Amino acid sequence: MQSAITTSQFDQLNNPTFKPSSSIVIGRQKTQDQNPLRMSLMASVNDRLVQMQQMNQKDVKPNEIIEEVQVEFEGIQNIDYRLAQSIISQDVENETSEAEFLQQSKILQSGLFQCKQPDSYSGWIEKKSNSLFSSYKNKFCVFHDGILCVYENEEKKRARVVLNFHLFNFKYFFKQQNNVITEFGLKCEDDEAVFQFKGQHAHDWFQVIKSCIDTYRLNPKFQYYIRPFEEYYKKRLIHNQQFLDMAQTGDILLFQGKHISCKAQRMVTRSQYGNVFKSQLDHVAMILKYTNGSIYVLEATGTFGVGIFEWKHMVGKQWYELYNKVVYRQLEIQRTTEFLLKMEQFTKENLGKAYSLTVKKILTDKSVMITSSEKNTYFCSQLVAQAYKKTGILKTELSATQFWPGSFSNEKQDLELTNAKLSDEYLIGFNM
Repeated sequence: MQSAITTSQFDQLNNPTFKPSSSIVIGRQKTQDQNPLRMSLMASVNDRLVQMQQMNQKDVKPNEIIEEVQVEFEGIQNIDYRLAQSIISQDVENETSEAEFLQQSKILQSGLFQCKQPDSYSGWIEKKSNSLFSSYKNKFCVFHDGILCVYENEEKKRARVVLNFHLFNFKYFFKQQNNVITEFGLKCEDDEAVFQFKGQHAHDWFQVIKSCIDTYRLNPKFQYYIRPFEEYYKKRLIHNQQFLDMAQTGDILLFQGKHISCKAQRMVTRSQYGNVFKSQLDHVAMILKYTNGSIYVLEATGTFGVGIFEWKHMVGKQWYELYNKVVYRQLEIQRTTEFLLKMEQFTKENLGKAYSLTVKKILTDKSVMITSSEKNTYFCSQLVAQAYKKTGILKTELSATQFWPGSFSNEKQDLELTNAKLSDEYLIGFNM
């Protein structure tokens, strides 16, 4: 049986036309490149190289990193081509239409990975309070990715308790009647806090949590558990490896930088980070996850404009030292093919565009008032807001220029998304 897509059609899909870009300085090396993706990879790398050099934290070697980024770029292109080619060479079932096959080929070539939704368990259960009278109150709980979050209600605006079974060594105890668990408790080793639960669904909840604790104890993801610190259950801390497992296309990252320019920006925008971290933020970026499992970060920086970098450098090159905090929020959404295609199109259209934050942009409150020249430039939160608008999850007449990094923080409850929601904030730990 013949393939539903011809070689010429595949070639057309696999070779998008990019406009030539001007030369940029990478570290100490100047380069002329015609491909915005390659330039954007280098631009985000260079932005952090400059900061590392200015802070005198590391003796960086730009040329070595540039060579590594070149390999990354070729890797993205090649793996997408191989995946698409392997699908095209397979026989296609009779009921598969040409349009459906073309769409599938496009998403494979884009490289964006349609992750499965993580296994989760949610519902109401009675939790014993830590007050003087120690009464039980109904709480809405969510368990996912080895983390139990306890909320006041189903709106899930902010978890009151977060128990991370990956990071901390928990023990459990329980009461049962007629082989049915009626009450159970959780206690972290070397800490006095005890979390007790009961109710109609206590048995089901206990089985889920017990299975998780037992599994991680036998097959731990990390070499050792973290010793609990004061009120550890309020910090929403996750290990970098947990972040790698959880990250999906469309999720966001929030940063608080150490550089003097970051401090100046926080003074101007006054974007409050929230009571949990008692600090401010100055940068927001969006995650792209590719078919080979690699995680990239799409961002707009004041030095080099819209760029992209692979997350592994954040740890490998110790770029996390540039930030006081890096915070992660999941985009809770059904990642359909349509959503991923729109995200891919937005990324390709905007890679390499310049950075711009002007008074005129700040005063432009309606999307229709944005001029054509301003549409070709971005600042960080404008880029993320525009991506959400293009995918249809941020439906508002407000211009994307009206969104600041703080607009995407947990503290701001007025960010209304359509058929989507941003999760609680998770603080990523790099030195654990």
